[in-house]
Amino acid sequence: MNDKITIKPGTFERLIQDKRPIHLVLIATKPDIIKQAPLIIQLREQGENLLIVHSGQHYDWNLSKGLEEEFNIIPDINLNVSGKMYELQAQIIERFGDLIYEIKKINKKIIPYTYSDTTTALAGGIASFANRIAVAHVEAGLRTMSPPKKQIMGLLKEFDVVKYYNNSKNPAGWTKGSYEPYPEQFDTRAAAPSAGVHLVSTELNKNHLLEEGYDRRRIFVVGNPVADAIAIAKE
Repeated sequence: MNDKITIKPGTFERLIQDKRPIHLVLIATKPDIIKQAPLIIQLREQGENLLIVHSGQHYDWNLSKGLEEEFNIIPDINLNVSGKMYELQAQIIERFGDLIYEIKKINKKIIPYTYSDTTTALAGGIASFANRIAVAHVEAGLRTMSPPKKQIMGLLKEFDVVKYYNNSKNPAGWTKGSYEPYPEQFDTRAAAPSAGVHLVSTELNKNHLLEEGYDRRRIFVVGNPVADAIAIAKE
């Protein structure tokens, strides 16, 4: 095991004793801590065999620790990655790959949950796939959509925000293909092949995956978990 990984005492002992499938929720950034919180809370309330792994991609109090406190999320393991983008990706693949490899020796029934369009989702998916483990990709199928050129150019003639907004709701002529924003759009596209289950927020996201050739039986429209997170925060 990589010596940079921090493991809460007793974690592996607990996994050895509990032979049920391991629901391994991988968190990384401020947005996915918020949006994975409802999943973590539900798994906890249902008494499932839960393991929370933080990649370390976001580590400041205002981006990570504060939200962990808000939703009472205490990671069992932290990969403690750091550095430039390519270093983060390489470290997550290596360290999460090592972790999955070691956990497989204890229990081969592992369900990693990766989130959306983060560097951690991309690298975590690769590490899992290389260990012959498919992930459950939460908020899958996000793709940048561009409106028709005519609609955009119309803003140069008449900058009417309300009219533009209303026209934008018409899906006709919209196209996908842009790799902006960086790096999220690449991350979400490259994370998709590692998924055994795609958990999408909307029918539009489902259609994106179907157009790209993913199996309809493995795509589930589950809504946007941010709505659940807001409800939890209000309570």
